Amino acid sequence: LPAEARARYRATRDYQAKAALEDLLETRPDDREALRRFYDQHELTSWGAPALERLGDIAFERGSLEVSKRHYQALLERHSGELKGAATGAIESRLVACLAGLGDSDALRKLAAQLGLDGADAKLTFGEQALTMPKLLELCFARRGALEKRANTTLDHIRSSPQHTASHASRRCSRRTESK
Repeated sequence: LPAEARARYRATRDYQAKAALEDLLETRPDDREALRRFYDQHELTSWGAPALERLGDIAFERGSLEVSKRHYQALLERHSGELKGAATGAIESRLVACLAGLGDSDALRKLAAQLGLDGADAKLTFGEQALTMPKLLELCFARRGALEKRANTTLDHIRSSPQHTASHASRRCSRRTESK
């Protein structure tokens, strides 16, 4: 939406959106569905970005790093012009944490390059702790290894469990007989 049209839209809708978001955050601050509906209805207002950030934060707090990553990426892509420097930095830091937690070293390197943090001495601060990119990548690789080990353990369990084999086979057989 062009800037002038967005400004006119906000002039007529921001007061309603602000009141609705304040009420929502006061009465149901962790209600993801209500926040998602709010964002869908008020994305173009000045209050869309805070709602999307809260959605990312809820997912991050619950350990849903993939969901959190998507919300933070959308926030940076759709609302970057509305975010102030400190807010942008905080969101970028949370996005880096999501990528490291997911073990996504390729996306982490790409984001670091975009942020100008790809040098060995570049540091990213999380709360009180400053981490260099090599340390972040080390954490990322460790996390990826842990995730792969867990996935392999689950697959081994499924392969070796007669219950899983029988239930999958019986579903396939019942589908074949129904389709005939």
